[in-house]
Amino acid sequence: MYTEARLAGGRRVERSPKMAHSAGGDRLTQRPLVLIVDDEPAVCSAVKRLLTASGFRVQEFLSTEHLREFGRPAEPCCLILDVHLPDVDGVEFLEQLNRLGMRMSTVFITGFGSVPVTVRAMQAGAVDFLPKPFDADDLIRAVRRALAADEALLKRERESADVHRRYGRLTEREREVFFAVTSGLLNKQVGADLGITEKTIKVHRARVMEKMEAPTLVALVHLADIVRLTHPPELERTNIDLQSVAPSRVLRFEHPDTSVGAHAYPGG
Repeated sequence: MYTEARLAGGRRVERSPKMAHSAGGDRLTQRPLVLIVDDEPAVCSAVKRLLTASGFRVQEFLSTEHLREFGRPAEPCCLILDVHLPDVDGVEFLEQLNRLGMRMSTVFITGFGSVPVTVRAMQAGAVDFLPKPFDADDLIRAVRRALAADEALLKRERESADVHRRYGRLTEREREVFFAVTSGLLNKQVGADLGITEKTIKVHRARVMEKMEAPTLVALVHLADIVRLTHPPELERTNIDLQSVAPSRVLRFEHPDTSVGAHAYPGG
């Protein structure tokens, strides 16, 4: 059973009565954060009411510039973004954020969708694409998926940043040994390739495992895969890099504990 909230221009958001009573069962000490960017105040207000009643914290913005000034929260979050905005195309804005390293799991909403725009949005990393008017349950499910995806994103970025931090401890020679031994070569083969003795290779290998904090060769191979598959921090910025470079400007929401753990999001 749904009720209709009429928005500007005849648009509506359908609300389920059961959603209005779910906030009391909030299972998080800190409610999950949702950011909304839509140039129509009525749309922002209606979506904010729905999400707030469903147990989410909501911050609304009428332009992408306001969101850019607000910054990327340190905690997992979800961005609800209108495709058609006065200052910039929503998909283009998400692509800009990606290039800046300010990635956020995004749900697009639009009253004028098309297949090419949907494809572009998904290629830019959108979690979902909802046409207006949308069903309340569909929006809640999309937000939950986006929050879970954002949590996983921040976890991957933190793990990658930590691996690159360890990799930065290695000398040039140790890096050569690191990649050689993790590619499957024996110590004797690595020594022959690098023009040094097998005994010296063993010394370098031990230092590499110590600096990379790898207890076994299998663990070292896993770390090497991460280094190979991810760009070095100086070539591609991530949310974690932005935290360390300019936390006061890029991250406005700061909490004592920004660790990423397993969360249960409202409505699940």
